Amino acid sequence: MSRVLGGPSLTKTTMQEDRHLEVLSASQLAALLGCGLWQIQNRTDLPAPLRLGTRDVYFVSEVQHLLPPPRPYADLVACEELGALLNVAQNTIYVWARKGIIPRPHRVPLTGTPTPGPGRRRRRTVWSRAQVEAHLRALPRVQKGGRRAA
Repeated sequence: MSRVLGGPSLTKTTMQEDRHLEVLSASQLAALLGCGLWQIQNRTDLPAPLRLGTRDVYFVSEVQHLLPPPRPYADLVACEELGALLNVAQNTIYVWARKGIIPRPHRVPLTGTPTPGPGRRRRRTVWSRAQVEAHLRALPRVQKGGRRAA
């Protein structure tokens, strides 16, 4: 078996070793670390970000030691993870929910199962990925030719 020029090395044993040029935006890194953008910008244990265009990005290889192990897929996501999925700040998520751009969040107890009732103690807000996607798909689309590239 011959190696294709520019293809993966046949001598390496793990997929992680073959990965290059993987970057995370600040919001994606914040979601993975379970904190906000302000905390990412003020942490002292992070390397300096690389500015690509208008975004600050971090190489995964440089922050890998800080990242938790991968989690299995879950439909319910907290604000920081939804913000990372949509590439916006946490505050923007709540503003969009108030304006109806995304559905309102569900209040769930810390155990993860929804409970009825008006009480707000020991609860957190979560969104269903499927409901957010369905809501966003129902929004009007940008008309072709309506937006020009800069």
